Order: sequence, then structure tokens, then C-alpha cells
Amino acid sequence: MEYFLHSVELPFSKIKLFYREINTKEELLLSKIAVLYPFGEDNNEDFITAMEKIIINCVENKEDFYKLNLVDYILFLTKLRILSIGNNLELEFNEVSEDGMKIKNTVNLENFMKNLYETIIETKFDSVIKNKNLKIKLNWPNIKTKFLLLESKKNILPTISEFIENIIINENTFIDFKNFNINEKEEIFKKLPISIQTKIQNKILSTLKILVDKNLFNIENMNWFRFSFYDSSYFHFLRLIFSNDLKSIYQNYYLLASKGINLSCVDNMSVSDKTVYCSMVEEEFKINTKSNDSIDIPVGSTSLEKLMHEFGG
Repeated sequence: MEYFLHSVELPFSKIKLFYREINTKEELLLSKIAVLYPFGEDNNEDFITAMEKIIINCVENKEDFYKLNLVDYILFLTKLRILSIGNNLELEFNEVSEDGMKIKNTVNLENFMKNLYETIIETKFDSVIKNKNLKIKLNWPNIKTKFLLLESKKNILPTISEFIENIIINENTFIDFKNFNINEKEEIFKKLPISIQTKIQNKILSTLKILVDKNLFNIENMNWFRFSFYDSSYFHFLRLIFSNDLKSIYQNYYLLASKGINLSCVDNMSVSDKTVYCSMVEEEFKINTKSNDSIDIPVGSTSLEKLMHEFGG
């Protein structure tokens, strides 16, 4: 039986999710798909689709997950990563420092979340555009549009209608855009007065520029990283936060199996629990090694090096 002990209310979708930590098997699978689908435009959709199939198992109210907008989607996945794996993201760059060493940075993911949240608040994007008898409520697109936005990066205007949440006409006609597909939304948008279309476009473009111009990591040599829903930058970010070193994960499996712990049991451990157990086994190994080092070897006994030499070691 699974227990979803954690909950969070996402600030911009106003949706509450109940979820659990990622387990060790899921950590392994997430790291595997990062290798299976390496960095590259052609692999983004395959990677994100595979990632979501794993992540959705951690959410109890799965239908609500797919109601999130793109901002809350990023906030939730980052929070899940912090809870399951840790707050710090270690990055190594190809650039080298003056001493010839590769440049490394530690990204504080809680700071990233705070910066993203504050930037979205700064944009005041969830405002209402008014014109005579019309009220147009804007909001961030639903997560189901993420591949559509990526495909439209060279011409974002056809996707402008995805940023409209609803339209109220004469205070008595309510048009909820969630009830329409992309073509229907675009048709409704085109029927708006040109002046309103222009206002909406300008608001969306200026908001996206604020987001793109912000260094959400507050790290100088990551100033090149620009967060946009119209390119693969946030896909790369998700890849980074869920890609752990495969070798170290397998070493953890081996370490716990050496103590007689069944591998299926390790699969179902949360990553944090697995880390605790591994640290206990390592500590026990250090104590035993220290005890063995203190034992006096009898005079005349054959050294390990000599035995290895005699048997071809």
C-alpha cells in the first residue's frame, strides 16, 4: 500500500496535490532515461514523456496533476526533487578556471523556486484586460501545451490564445477556454477587436521577456541559461534535476544487497531512506576496518602482497 504523506497547494493553479517521495527504483529509471534520451532537440519530447510516466506514480490525485499550468508544473517538480533527492544540484561545466580545473557550481533549488515565484508575481500576468463590455483573464498555459509551445518557438502568435483563461462578455456570458481545443481557441481570439488582440499579445510578449531576462539561478557563469517555455531550456532543467549518477545508484544497490537486503525492498525505499541505510552500512564498514587494522599480525605470517605474488596476483 502506498502512502501519499505530503501535500502542496500550487500558487498559480490553486490546485492541491497529494504526493510521496521518489523511490529508489524511480530514481534509477529517471537516471536511465536521461542516458537513453541524451541532450538534443530530437529527444526532448521522448524524455519528458518518459519522465512524466515515472513521476505521476508519486502523485495520488493524478487527474489534478494534468490541470497544472506550466509555472506550477516546474515548481511542483522542483519541490518533489528537493524532498526526494536534496536541495543542492551539483553542476560541472566544460569551461576551465585559471588553475586548469573544470568549473563547478552548486545550484540551490529552493532559491531557484523562490526566484521563479517572485518573477511570476512581478509580471502581474494573471491580470484582467478590459475593453468596454469585455473582460479577458490571462493565465499561464496548461502543461498539456508544452510540446505545442516548443514547436511554435519561431512563431508564437498562433499560441497566444493558450494564455487566455476566460472571457466575460457583458457580465453575463462566460467563455471558459478550458472547454475548447487549440483551433477553437484561436478562432475565438481572432473574433476579438484588433485593439484587444494587440493588448493581449503585448502583455504576453512583455511578460515572457521579463522571465527570459531573469537569471533565476543567481549564478554568474549561468547567466547564459534563459528560462523560456518556447525553447528547450526548461526541459534541460528538468533533465538536470532528475539525472543522478547511475554508477553511484548501482553501488548503493550492491552495498545494501551485500547486507542481505532484498533488491525489491531497495526498489521501494525512498531515496532519503536508502541514503540513511547506505550511510549506516558504510559507517559499520569503517568501524570494522579500523578494528581489523588494530589487530597485530603474528611474526612469520605471510603478507597479502606476498600471497598475491605467489598466486599470480
